[in-house]
Amino acid sequence: MARVRNWHIELLRIFSMFCIVATHYFAGSNFPIHSDPSRSHTLMANAYTALTMSGQVGVTIFVLISAYFLSASKSNFAFSSVWRIIKLWSQVFTYSVLIFIVFALLEYTHVYPTGWISKHNALMAVLPITFNEYWFATGFVVVLALSPVLNLIVDHTTQRQLCVVLCVLIYITFIWKFINPAFGYFNDGLYLGTIYLIGAYIRRYQDSLPRINFWVSIIITIAMYVLISLGTWALTNNLAGLPQWGGYPGNLFTAGPGASPILSVIAGVAIFISAIQWSNQHPISHMSWIGKATLALTPGVFGIYLIHENPFVKEILWTHVFSLPSPQGVLLAPYMLVSILIIFILLLLTSNIAYRIIIRPVEQAIAWISDKLSPSL
Repeated sequence: MARVRNWHIELLRIFSMFCIVATHYFAGSNFPIHSDPSRSHTLMANAYTALTMSGQVGVTIFVLISAYFLSASKSNFAFSSVWRIIKLWSQVFTYSVLIFIVFALLEYTHVYPTGWISKHNALMAVLPITFNEYWFATGFVVVLALSPVLNLIVDHTTQRQLCVVLCVLIYITFIWKFINPAFGYFNDGLYLGTIYLIGAYIRRYQDSLPRINFWVSIIITIAMYVLISLGTWALTNNLAGLPQWGGYPGNLFTAGPGASPILSVIAGVAIFISAIQWSNQHPISHMSWIGKATLALTPGVFGIYLIHENPFVKEILWTHVFSLPSPQGVLLAPYMLVSILIIFILLLLTSNIAYRIIIRPVEQAIAWISDKLSPSL
C-alpha cells in the first residue's frame, strides 16, 4: 500500500502561519484600544497587546515541525541541509527582488511614488538574508546551517543529558532576561535553535512525554495569555517600580527587542505536542478532500510570510487595511477574526500562485543540480 502523506502536520503548519499573520494584524492596528494613549494603562488595552503572543506561538510551531522531521532524517544530512538552505535562500531572494522591482517600477512611472527606493533598500533586496530583511527567514537559515550539529547533539546524548542541555539553553535564551533585562546574548539564531532542539527532543522521546489533549493545550494557551496580559499590565503601570529600578521593557512578555517570549513558546510547544499525539492516534488510511487541499496549499505557506512582511508591502498592506471603517465594542472581536481570515486566505492564494509560476521552477532547477552533484559528494 502506498504511503499516505501526513496532512495533519501540514495543516498545523498552515495554522502556524495564520498565527504569524494575526500578530502583525494586532501589532499594526489603529483601534482605540491599541492606539489611544489614555487607554494604554488599562487591563483591556494590555490584554489586546498580549494578543501579539500569537506570532511567537506560530514561530514556535513552525520551527518545531521542521525539527520534528529534520532531526529524524537518515539522509546525508550535511549535504541535504546545504540544499535546504539554498532552496530557502532562493525563495527569500526571489520574493525580495521581485517585490523590489515592482515597487521600483511603480516609483519610476509615478503610479505609486513612495520615496522608498534607495541604494540601501536595493542592496537589502538583493541580499535579504545578509541584511536581515526578514528576521525569521534569517534566523531559520542559521538553524538549518547548524542543524547537522544540533542533530549530532541529539544522537550522541542520553535523554537526561539532552534535558540538561535544553535547560541550560532555555535559561540563557529566556529566563536570564527576567533576572537581568540588559542581558545581551539573546538573538534570533539562539532562540530558534533552542526551539529546534525542543522539537528534536519531542521526536526522539515522544513516548515519554505527558499526554496533552486538545483541551489541555487550549487551557495552557489561555493560561499563558492571561499571564502575558497581567505581566504587560504590571509593567505598563510601573507596578513595584519594575521598569525604573529593574530596567524591564514594556514588551518583556510579548515580542520584539528586549522581549523574552517563553510563555508564548510554552503555549506553542503544548499545541504542537497535542497535535502530534492526536495525529499518532489517528493514522491516515486514505486521503480526504481536506487532506488534498492542505497538501496542495502547503508549498505556498512560507511565501505568505515573505509577502506580507516585506518592508515595502507591509507598510501599504496595513495602511489600507486599517483605513477601512471598523466597529467598536463587542463587534470588534468578530470583525478582527474575519479580517485576519480574509487577509490570510488572500495571501495564501497569492503565495500559491507565485509558487507554481515562479518558485517551483526555481526549486526544480535546484533539485536537478542537487541530483547531479549528490553522487559525487
